[in-house]
Amino acid sequence: PAGQTGGGFAQEKFSGPFAPTQWGVDGGNIANENTFDLVDTMQWVHGKHSLSFGGQTQWLQDDTVPAMGGSTPLALNFSSSETGQFESGSQTMDKNTGLPFASYMVGAVDSASYTYYAPIAQAVGSRYHPFAFFVNDDYRARPKLTVNMGLRWDYLPPFHETENRWSFLNTELINPVTGTRGALEFAGNIAPGDSCNCATPVRSYLLNFGPRLGIAYELGSKTVIRAAYGVYYTTGGGVNSGPASNLGYSSAPSVSGPGLGLPAFYLNGNKNFTGATTVNGLANDPTNTTFGGAGFAPTEPPVFNPAYGTYYSTNPNPYQLSSTLSYVDPWYGGRAPQFEGWSFGFQRLLTPNITATVSYVGNEAHFVPDGGARGLYSNGLNPVYLSLGKTLSQTAKASNTPGGLPYASFNNTVAQALVPFPQFHGVSDTWGDVSNTTYNALQLTITQRAAHGLTFMLNYTYSRNIGDDGTFRSGYAIPAGVVQGSNKAWAMDRIDRSLSSIDIPQNLTFTSVYDLPFGKGHWGGSNAFVNAVAGGWALSDIFNYVAGNPLELTASGCNSPGQGTCMPSYAPGFTGSARINGGWGHGVTRESMAKTHFINTAAFAVPADFQIGNAARSAPDGLRGPGNYNIDGSLRRSFNLMPNERAKLVIEADVFNAVNHVWFGTTSSNATGHIGETVDTKGSAGLGIISGQANQPRQWQFEAHVNF
Repeated sequence: PAGQTGGGFAQEKFSGPFAPTQWGVDGGNIANENTFDLVDTMQWVHGKHSLSFGGQTQWLQDDTVPAMGGSTPLALNFSSSETGQFESGSQTMDKNTGLPFASYMVGAVDSASYTYYAPIAQAVGSRYHPFAFFVNDDYRARPKLTVNMGLRWDYLPPFHETENRWSFLNTELINPVTGTRGALEFAGNIAPGDSCNCATPVRSYLLNFGPRLGIAYELGSKTVIRAAYGVYYTTGGGVNSGPASNLGYSSAPSVSGPGLGLPAFYLNGNKNFTGATTVNGLANDPTNTTFGGAGFAPTEPPVFNPAYGTYYSTNPNPYQLSSTLSYVDPWYGGRAPQFEGWSFGFQRLLTPNITATVSYVGNEAHFVPDGGARGLYSNGLNPVYLSLGKTLSQTAKASNTPGGLPYASFNNTVAQALVPFPQFHGVSDTWGDVSNTTYNALQLTITQRAAHGLTFMLNYTYSRNIGDDGTFRSGYAIPAGVVQGSNKAWAMDRIDRSLSSIDIPQNLTFTSVYDLPFGKGHWGGSNAFVNAVAGGWALSDIFNYVAGNPLELTASGCNSPGQGTCMPSYAPGFTGSARINGGWGHGVTRESMAKTHFINTAAFAVPADFQIGNAARSAPDGLRGPGNYNIDGSLRRSFNLMPNERAKLVIEADVFNAVNHVWFGTTSSNATGHIGETVDTKGSAGLGIISGQANQPRQWQFEAHVNF
């Protein structure tokens, strides 16, 4: 096909022991972005009132040509399996043998894929036209009382594609193949019985009103009390965040090795591997004629076909859909993330130069993207059907499927027959943003303005962040008896409301700058030697401490079809603490680190078949990753280059992580290090094992610059 797949350098990806980093580009596109803003504000001062009002409107344009026209880069994945050995007397590959680079050298491709776009969809033009109006009044009600009142209204429209080049799942539209609800709809097309005929099914929400209220009261000459409340909106989800899908305008050919050490194909039909090779009925293809090689031609994706929209059917259908459809919620897709915040505190002048502020700060967020679940619109299996047990994996028949077959030509399992849209391989609930978070904090700030050469600031926050904005077990209400070891029933998403993964209960920061009291205007200022040697020096530092984030354990090997994230269960009969072997990383060496568990593998287990795990979504048994402290410092010296200090030369030495403290990887880390958080059926070999460092070692930086 055209594009980078046909003529560009492919991605080479590696997995397994001693795997090299990825070669080749991550992707490519041509993008043109335009932003036009029109803002106007007026202010009117009258008596005790200072009134401001105005508005803002934007024209946002984003035109993108995916992958420079036609297709994404070809991804070739190389694994250790193709050059590994079998375990003695078995057909299982020994994971400790084989090298992914060796597989690359012989051209043994473990899997490969790319995405091919139809001609009409090789460009996407995103368009938004948000605008807002506001009015605000600073009212000096009393000599010691100031009130701030305001109201803002935001119009945040949903995504529009300039030529309707996108599509989405219409859950009410009758599928032309199966006769059941749920079919692919293209923007701008009139569907039978659909009165929308619109560029998007998402309704614009018109009630984004944001009131503001602030109060400041002087309590004596040294103390001020402040309180505030406000509602705010931002972009995200279906509001100014890009298209939900281009489904119907692309296809994604892919191929994977059949196992037993066989590759998907040998790159370029490697002549060293000729002839047909068959192992246990699985045929190797050394000539690469089934994917990407000579004679292989991908099928161009259709522009539109009424039959393009079903997968699980015995009906002849040249456009059977095996990828995931995107459901675009007409109501939630138009709701902007909403934040409601409030605070109360006081500020006190402790000395002429030192001020202390103590505040309580709270915040609630609603319609938050990237979390929560709705089983109906993500095509999940209602957990009430888990009681069917092994019947779920049987081929669906009228006799073994509650309610009978969803349609006459259905051809799949009982579990698939019982999902809301059984004709589809999968459905994503795009822009179904139903997550909520709550934040409460006590904040302390002490600052000293420059006095006697010293400036400092101390900030301390004690907080708690709770939400259901992370992983989820099920998108439905969970009936009693389905969660392992519990007879409690749960409302939708309530079982996964817990500490947020970004919850940091304690955060302390201290910064200071100190000009050493030597030289001109200080001690020894009249002495030329003191001025030359000790004058102009300054010290600065930053100290930061953060408590560890909650760990979010997941499991692999769950046998609970149609559910969300596989969550572990607390191991029955286990007593004691899940944390073992002391502080994170305590006593380990480079050799022992990969063998030392800091989480007891006996504390958690994969849930029983057709059951949902009962461990907390975050911080089960109080598990948190390691906290961290960091110290940065700086020493600098200034030299006057011109009279009256009109130009100065500054030389500086900076040190980062001055004490060379190691922070072992956690879920909050943005480095490669992490802590194993997976419970599996094979003894959870990696659970609680540290595999890297989350911060950087000590680093020095030297610099010089001229200020004038």
